[in-house]
Amino acid sequence: MRRTRSDGPLTEQATVSLAVNEFLHKKMDRVFDLFDADGNGVLEEDDYVALAQRLLDAYNVAPWSRRGKPIVAAYGLLWERLASDLDESGEGTISREEFHSSFQKHLLEENGFYEVHVPLIEAMVHLVDPDEKGALSRGDFCGLMRNFDVRESDSTAVFDELDMDDDDRLTVRELVRAFRVFYTDQDGRLPGNRLYGWIY
Repeated sequence: MRRTRSDGPLTEQATVSLAVNEFLHKKMDRVFDLFDADGNGVLEEDDYVALAQRLLDAYNVAPWSRRGKPIVAAYGLLWERLASDLDESGEGTISREEFHSSFQKHLLEENGFYEVHVPLIEAMVHLVDPDEKGALSRGDFCGLMRNFDVRESDSTAVFDELDMDDDDRLTVRELVRAFRVFYTDQDGRLPGNRLYGWIY
């Protein structure tokens, strides 16, 4: 059954409330834990290098290849933006508290989301979709999210939520919308809130 989209154009800037509620706080915790690749309680540049390498290894892609370079560059850009805006101590690390207190303010407002996350989403689709169809099948999406410790049953449910036109594929546009919802929405009703699994 075809569903009607309720959000605005992709280029429309999402309104971000700095009064973060508990649900959004939990989502940010989930992101922090995912990005803390070595589990030492702080984010460092090495964590982002490790995340990029994990994806490249999963698809047997070299970092210098046509499909690998965008992943390395996108994770590097994400770290640079976070470090320049959030590393209050100047020690090259970002604590959980720094991440929570500043993530939305510095990364999401003034088109920060589009500048940093869209290249990463495009790079992931390019990595998973070597035939350059510009979209991910259900299997592609579930395989990608497995690298972020999301169970296949959860990924399948999320895929169905995000596939708004029921064509059994997720385009870059649909994925960008989902990530934007994940990082900004506070009431949990829009598709995209469970992108990294079920959070309660």
